[in-house]
Amino acid sequence: MRHLFFTALFWSIAAAMPAEEKAPLPAFAIYRTVEVAAPNAKEFSFRSADGTKDITGWFVEPPLVTLKDVYQFNAVAVEYGARPCPGLGVRFTNPGNRALEIATKRYEKANYFIVAGGKPVGQIEGGELWRIGTLRLGLSITLPMNSGNLNDTLEKSVHEAMKALRK
Repeated sequence: MRHLFFTALFWSIAAAMPAEEKAPLPAFAIYRTVEVAAPNAKEFSFRSADGTKDITGWFVEPPLVTLKDVYQFNAVAVEYGARPCPGLGVRFTNPGNRALEIATKRYEKANYFIVAGGKPVGQIEGGELWRIGTLRLGLSITLPMNSGNLNDTLEKSVHEAMKALRK
């Protein structure tokens, strides 16, 4: 009976509290994902590359890398199966590569969530991200096939944010 009382009390307090507004996502960032919704975790959702399903999960702050760690950001065509898809190509600065290498070494088995142009765009395994940081490789992000010119729109948005950051 006591358990039911506390459960009802919890839900009535939660219902009375104002809904927390979601903060806008940054122009570019990579976050570590977590398996369960921890108190400081935030929810994300994006479409898979084939555009058939929504991928959801939770990520935690702070980001591994941000826009200041990006050296080059381009809209590209990425091959998905035998079809070309819209995509994004990202190259990191030396400090950005080092940040990826250090952060993913600790959580190599974790997945990492990618934000570009203020929108959730993808997810990558820690081992791959570690390899990108260690070998100074470029990151390719595949966007959904049916996203049209989303890669061009995101590229413009990120380039504007890069110009503002570097002023």
